[in-house]
Amino acid sequence: MWRGAGGGGDGQLWVVVLCYWTALIYFKRFFITNSLADHDPDLLIVTCIFLAGKIEEYRISLHQLCDMIENATAPKPHAPGIGQIRVTAAKVMECELGLLAGLRFNLIVYHPHRSFRGFTADWCKFAESNKIRQPDADALIRTGNKFLHEVMLTDVPLIYTPGQIALAALHHVLTTVEPFSSDKELLSSHQKYINAKLCKVPWLPQLTTSVIPSILAMVSPQSRNPTHH
Repeated sequence: MWRGAGGGGDGQLWVVVLCYWTALIYFKRFFITNSLADHDPDLLIVTCIFLAGKIEEYRISLHQLCDMIENATAPKPHAPGIGQIRVTAAKVMECELGLLAGLRFNLIVYHPHRSFRGFTADWCKFAESNKIRQPDADALIRTGNKFLHEVMLTDVPLIYTPGQIALAALHHVLTTVEPFSSDKELLSSHQKYINAKLCKVPWLPQLTTSVIPSILAMVSPQSRNPTHH
């Protein structure tokens, strides 16, 4: 869907993903202070996508976007319960100003994915200079992005900073995902990096004892499944 909207190829995939995540944050932020009873969520999510494309500098044709949303949400045999979203370009343009006002014109979104990449790159440089085990940066980022995608579907980005979320993702990958979790030398390298780089950060003890566990609990499958509550 996105490729058709922008006419780009695989080189634009990262920007496309950022648009998706930015639109989700807009949607969540808007309904913190606004009611579903007063605003059509179908219209609003399309408007969020359109606005996110502007902010992340990814061109999205509004008419094409409306058509593709309608086609993508059309009833399908394997998903009969999904309602089709039908909005017009005129309605989106009309809704955009209300969305901007609801967001208080605060449109910049700092994603934890950038922080995760930054921590990974910094760890690699630290490991190289100290002659200790370096992580496979590409594999680590790919695995971390999968977890961060799950994070974006929760309320975690509304509560915690991108840096805290990125460190929680790094902790999750290194302690629960193979082959990282069984590599004791890699875990030792990461601990040395954390101790050296964050030793002067006042919230480091709180990060490991409460922040990271809280984030991981919010992203767990049980927390996303209402049948478990």
